[in-house]
Amino acid sequence: MNNRTIRAALLGVVVVPVVAALVTGCSSDDEPSTSAMSTVTVTRSADAAAPSNTSSDGGSLSGPNTDAPGTGDDAAPVVTTDAPGSSDEGFTAADPARYRADSTGGDVAFVSPTLNIWCRLGQARYTAGCQAKYAPIPAGADCKGTADYPLSTLSKGFFLEGDKVTPSCFNQGIFTSSERHVLPYGYSISAHGYTCYSRSTGVTCKTPSGRGFVLSMQEARTF
Repeated sequence: MNNRTIRAALLGVVVVPVVAALVTGCSSDDEPSTSAMSTVTVTRSADAAAPSNTSSDGGSLSGPNTDAPGTGDDAAPVVTTDAPGSSDEGFTAADPARYRADSTGGDVAFVSPTLNIWCRLGQARYTAGCQAKYAPIPAGADCKGTADYPLSTLSKGFFLEGDKVTPSCFNQGIFTSSERHVLPYGYSISAHGYTCYSRSTGVTCKTPSGRGFVLSMQEARTF
């Protein structure tokens, strides 16, 4: 992620070259590929003129030129088991060290138990947020789709950076990780000032100031 270069293009589209381990689909065994580079087109909110410093469950992320990182019909994922820790709002705090993304850096990544919602908490631009294939279009996001990337193939979600929450649509897995760790229901996880909570009804993430979003099959809203 540190080698990513980002440039603004016309029509509110950001082209982000990133390592395929984070953004491409999976190989035949549903693990993200790490053997190539890929270009991700991110459809941002309609009112965002340029990339800012921010950037119920079921199913998987996918893009028209990728395989899904995981689906509800996949074999059961490996669930990370955490020893009971401190709680926040009745949640058990998961150990971020056990959710390190790709075994390198300080990013934390997790997926909901149904494999529909994928989240990553990183420091760099475009590395914090969540996306889900099965979710409503967030208010303020420009999710019209294109001939190459029809609306039905886009995942929906939010970028986080600082205290800003940006609704977006994605044609690739932005917040995925090659090391898939499930955050069980009733657990929370914190990294880089952000905290996410896993519920059977979806995922909620908050910024340091308390702003954030709720993402699930039924809703995709900010607060």
